[in-house]
Formats: sequence, C-alpha cells, structure tokens
Amino acid sequence: MADSSRSFTQMISGKRWRIVFVDPQELPDNHLGDCDIISRRIRIALGMSEQETKETLLHEIAHAAVWDLDEEAIVRVANAQARALTKANFFNQALLHGGKSGDSKKLSTGRGGTLG
Repeated sequence: MADSSRSFTQMISGKRWRIVFVDPQELPDNHLGDCDIISRRIRIALGMSEQETKETLLHEIAHAAVWDLDEEAIVRVANAQARALTKANFFNQALLHGGKSGDSKKLSTGRGGTLG
C-alpha cells in the first residue's frame, strides 16, 4: 500500500481515483506514470520537474477519464493543458504582483523564452 503522505484521492468521471507518487523504479521501464482502470489508481514518478509532473498527471487523468482515447490524442490534450496551466500561473503571478494582464506576455519561462 502506498504511503498516504504521497497520495490523494480525486474524482474523475464520477469515480474516486487514488493518485500516488512513487519511486520511478516502481513503474514499468520508460514510464513516468501509469493508470490502472481496474483499481482506479494513477501512479506518478517522483523526482520530475514541476512541468513534467503536471504533464504526466494530466496525461494519466486523461486516460482515466476517457480510457478508450488513443495515445496520440491523450498526449496532445495533456500537453496543451499543461502548457495552458503554466501560462495561467505566470499570468496570475503577474497580476498578483501588481502587473497588468498584458505584462504576462513579457514574463520569462525560465527556459530562455517568454510567454506569449
């Protein structure tokens, strides 16, 4: 059983799922997360960047919500959502710190680029 300090429950498509953060070696080779529709459990690898964690969590939630959607569509949807959440966070931070909504386009992403 997973350490409860590394997990939480989340309603997805009307069912309660457990989201568990695990050591990467507990996942299949080359996987950052997985989704078990029988046990309604999503596992996410520990140790990733905030953006990678967001993308992986959204990816696995998409599998849970729409289990019959093909992998390519899951990747497109999850990555678009993760990028939007990142931009929304920068936008929100700019407004919280006295910036104007247009200022968010000038915020650095920390990866050598700006949002916009």
